[in-house]
Amino acid sequence: MAVTNRSSWIDNVTEANPGFRAFFMEEMQRLIPAEWMQAAMEFDSNGAEEVYEWLDDLPELQEWRGAMPFADMHAEGFTLKNKRYVRGIKVGRDAYDDDKEGVIKKRLTGLANVAARHIGKLVLKQFTTAFSDVGYDGQALCSAAHPTKTSTESNTVAGALSAATYNTGMSRFQSFANYEDEPLGFSPTHLMYGPGLRATALSILKADWVSDGTTSISNINNDGSVLPFRNPYLVGAYAAHWFLLDLSDGMKPIIMQKRQAPELTDIVDKEAQEVRFSVTARHAVGPGLWQKIYGSNA
Repeated sequence: MAVTNRSSWIDNVTEANPGFRAFFMEEMQRLIPAEWMQAAMEFDSNGAEEVYEWLDDLPELQEWRGAMPFADMHAEGFTLKNKRYVRGIKVGRDAYDDDKEGVIKKRLTGLANVAARHIGKLVLKQFTTAFSDVGYDGQALCSAAHPTKTSTESNTVAGALSAATYNTGMSRFQSFANYEDEPLGFSPTHLMYGPGLRATALSILKADWVSDGTTSISNINNDGSVLPFRNPYLVGAYAAHWFLLDLSDGMKPIIMQKRQAPELTDIVDKEAQEVRFSVTARHAVGPGLWQKIYGSNA
């Protein structure tokens, strides 16, 4: 009976590792929950951090009379620092010898699933801090005091999710104006809620009419029906949170800053007779455009 010595085992694993890395990337792309990412706009990062100096305004085109009109960058802005995230697994020689690539691929599928869901998890958990994390205008993403040229704008309300608060939110969202008090014309496309508000949210969205307590208004209009968006992280202290979101274009309420995509590396430990696979990624998540969200922490 042939005996596999230490060096041949290491050589076999080393030769197979490029295939393992390709398999990991394929699995990760397959397992990414795309619906989780639709709430974020993605930006590439070239360093340890990035500074976002947003426009004070989302300006409209206007007739050119005299000097060219330009919108100013916001004086403050804010900084997002990239963080490093890691996770690893170990596969021993016996496991490899007994099942060859099969056992490793099963472990790598689990690791790929963790990596695939990680970024989406960060995006969705950002909604748990929507009333505290400060954005580009010096206010929380959902705040009653977003500064404008002449006053302030509010994109939050105190009130549990109901037909009345939903209707109020729809009206307020569609009334958002830019820095020059021109209507932005935004309209919610999604209602985000946690598991505990599922029944309430779906009953509102499926109704032909919703009431603000005084008047019933058609729930099917020219803007189209608002879609449900369940956020599994709106639980516990955040269970009463709910949000209206406009996810119709590339401008979103959350920033996903990408410095290094998840990457699989491997190290063969000769003494321990095991292979150590690890995933490393660098990125950051933060508040984006408040004009694309309306929320309540009840």
